[in-house]
Amino acid sequence: MKSLLYLLALSSWCLIMGTSSNNLLQAEQVSIFHIDRINTEQIEFAPAFYGEGIVYVARRRNGRIDSRTGETFFELMYATKISDHELRRPRPFSIELNSAYHEGPVCFSTDQREIFFTRSNTRHGLSRSNERGQVGLKIYRAFRGPYDWQGIEELSINDDAYSCMHPSLSADGNRLFFASDRPGGYGGLDLYVSDYINGNWTTAVNLGPKINTSSDEAFPFIHPSGQLFFSSNGHPGQGRLDIFSIDLSGQNWGKVYNLAPPFNSPNDDLSLVLSADATEGYLSSDRDGGHGRDDIYRLAIPNGLEGISSRPTTRELVTVYDGGQSRRLRQAEIHLYELDADSLLQGGAYTYRLEPLETGVYKLKVQRKPLTEMTDAHQYTDREGTAELLLNEDQSYILVVYREGFEPQELRFSYTAEGPSRPLEISLQPSECILIEGQIKGGNPGRGLAGATVQIIPANCEVPSLEIQTDTEGNYRTCLSTGCQFQLNAYAPGFVLQRSQINTTASRMGRLQANFDLVAATQSTHQLLPANTIIVLDQLDWTSLQTGATNRLDILQQLLEDRPEMRVQLAIHTDTRGHEALNLDRSKELAQTARTYLINRGIAPNRLEAIGFGEGAPRVSCTEGINCSEEDHAANNRVELTILQ
Repeated sequence: MKSLLYLLALSSWCLIMGTSSNNLLQAEQVSIFHIDRINTEQIEFAPAFYGEGIVYVARRRNGRIDSRTGETFFELMYATKISDHELRRPRPFSIELNSAYHEGPVCFSTDQREIFFTRSNTRHGLSRSNERGQVGLKIYRAFRGPYDWQGIEELSINDDAYSCMHPSLSADGNRLFFASDRPGGYGGLDLYVSDYINGNWTTAVNLGPKINTSSDEAFPFIHPSGQLFFSSNGHPGQGRLDIFSIDLSGQNWGKVYNLAPPFNSPNDDLSLVLSADATEGYLSSDRDGGHGRDDIYRLAIPNGLEGISSRPTTRELVTVYDGGQSRRLRQAEIHLYELDADSLLQGGAYTYRLEPLETGVYKLKVQRKPLTEMTDAHQYTDREGTAELLLNEDQSYILVVYREGFEPQELRFSYTAEGPSRPLEISLQPSECILIEGQIKGGNPGRGLAGATVQIIPANCEVPSLEIQTDTEGNYRTCLSTGCQFQLNAYAPGFVLQRSQINTTASRMGRLQANFDLVAATQSTHQLLPANTIIVLDQLDWTSLQTGATNRLDILQQLLEDRPEMRVQLAIHTDTRGHEALNLDRSKELAQTARTYLINRGIAPNRLEAIGFGEGAPRVSCTEGINCSEEDHAANNRVELTILQ
């Protein structure tokens, strides 16, 4: 069995998982080929699909020696296809990415314009050691430039005290799986996941004991179907390192399976990657028949793998026009959002505000952020006013297009094998308004107040008054008519109202700013939500929750992250339709599902109690013989938080 030090020196690699001997993923015919042109007597491992070939990790033939292993450092190599079964002789992948230390493994975004890669912990070309004198590994990313990869930056999930390695990016680019020996795991290397939300990577979450063991799990590969493949020496397998799989596509994860031969052998098998249709792939192994150490093998699976399916992805062009000049518009921001089963946008497009219902009871209102605030632009239109979209069949989308000086526009459409349900053409109209933005802070020290209100009242113009709420960081943004004076009132529960005035008559900038620092109405800024306060969430679609389409629960996550001192009881209530006992059982199950979801997103378990009430505590009385409207049933079919402290 390879040591953890050896695994770290390899820039990652020794994992597996699985306890079931039955294999869900089966193939009628699998052929495996040793690739003579790229394999040597040294080590080759961790292939990744790129362009017309693969990028993989190999030892430098000449270079600096790694003092831990007594051998040269790893670097990234690239080999393109000659035929279905053979690759050309390899060449170094990138001058910018290959350094004097370890590089690899890597993964790429779906459009192959972004790379995530493992590298020795360095700064300004010099290695950095932790307190134990060891140089760890970190995950970096870069973007494809006109000549080479550029904009190399370290991810926030890293730390000098431990190693992070083996990145694998989900097909939508919003979830990164990786291996780490950080404290608090189950032992050795564990697998973790981090989500990309509002332009930042979230705190990494351990994938838990179903996957991680007291030994090592590494080399995760997340397939577009939602199957996670990884290697482990802590689960029962066929050899030392085996390749395992688990279905993560639903809210309830599947079982861990050990892959059958020829995927696994009595020797070390690791770093499996598969094409989207699972008809071809690569893995690394030191099995008999190679050149003596870890080699790369190609897999041919003509009929694909049973249990893996992937929606076809198609590239489509969207065209944006300047409605005032009747010409194509370049440099327009393109935002593409998938709609989930609950008809909500994915990708951090929502915030919340607390709306008083009665004494001690608030409604947690889900509200979509302004079009210009939801996320960073996915891309921009080119000089022809076009941009390329990657679309999945049988998926609904909202396309948002924005450029400063124009009114934002959105287009809702669905995509099937026949193409988009509406033409992907959008005309932006020139804006006659002035942008105003700012932040509302409060407390001591001042921090952004989520859900605070900005009331904008015109003083000398016949235009409507506005009321807008701040996002989770206390920011707001809107557009005002020109040639007017406005009074701004900023307030939040528990704070003193603050006023200001602005004038859009003399503004030539097209952009104004108004910030507020509110003073607490009492000595305590927490009196807004004292113990026993009840917060009611908008009606939750139970089917969406069970299938993992849980954007509404993300709002609860925001609330709990904004108030880290708060401990709550999460209660699920149903309406009075159906069998009483079944409603009770369903509510208990869903309460635990919701709690598990929030814990997996980083909320501490001791902050959450979960309980299901069924139909036992309706907000609107709907007993037998009393007719109730759909609105009444919706009021009863709810999630409630009761603040415990």
